[in-house]
Amino acid sequence: MLSILITHFNRPNALNKCLEVLHEINWGIPFEIIVSDDGSTLENIEIINKTKIDTLLLSDKNLGLASNLNKGIKACSG
Repeated sequence: MLSILITHFNRPNALNKCLEVLHEINWGIPFEIIVSDDGSTLENIEIINKTKIDTLLLSDKNLGLASNLNKGIKACSG
């Protein structure tokens, strides 16, 4: 299994474009997409919730990139 971890903060349109491309690729192996958000606004979270993501991890507040990466890595199974 391939785990694709995407960190995110208040850029739902860019995230949607990224996800579209990832879903178009013929990976040839099972994969999962994990998005680790670092305290985006509720408005942006509502947009993200409409996208095709296997796992969406949320934070109440922005804790920084290292924390966001660590949170996401723990959720990866590949």
